[in-house]
Amino acid sequence: MALISTSSKIIGLLAALSLTTLLRASPNDSLSAFEPKTFPLKLPAIKSVEIDRNGMKATAAKDAPGNCDHFLLTKRDVLRYLKRARQVSRQDYLHELDWAPCYAAGKVVFANGVSGTWGIQEYLAGTILLNSGKEFFLYCPDCRFEGPTLPPGSGAR
Repeated sequence: MALISTSSKIIGLLAALSLTTLLRASPNDSLSAFEPKTFPLKLPAIKSVEIDRNGMKATAAKDAPGNCDHFLLTKRDVLRYLKRARQVSRQDYLHELDWAPCYAAGKVVFANGVSGTWGIQEYLAGTILLNSGKEFFLYCPDCRFEGPTLPPGSGAR
């Protein structure tokens, strides 16, 4: 019986400590606890981008209702995203960021001649895969898209 009582006290203490930690967090910390750690993305200057697929629905969502006609990016949207995005780990990309069924994808050429493909999901995660095989996992929580069918200033959340 004493073991159960001690266990209950420990659980209660841990719950109180967790609550105290949450209450001490500043308002600016509330989201950072749930967002992945990001790193500067150091890419060469971009020479050009092409959009090959726009307003696409992921194969994994083929049976889900609705379509992705609302998620149409412009070249300006893509350039702005690639310049502002930050790098995240593969682990965080796969397990911490929200997955979105809607995406756009295309090609990118950098000023140094390196080229590859890019992909951007509606919920602001993205990738760059260089022709060398090097892959970057991206996230841009501050990005907003102003594609042709989105109202100016709207976010993709």
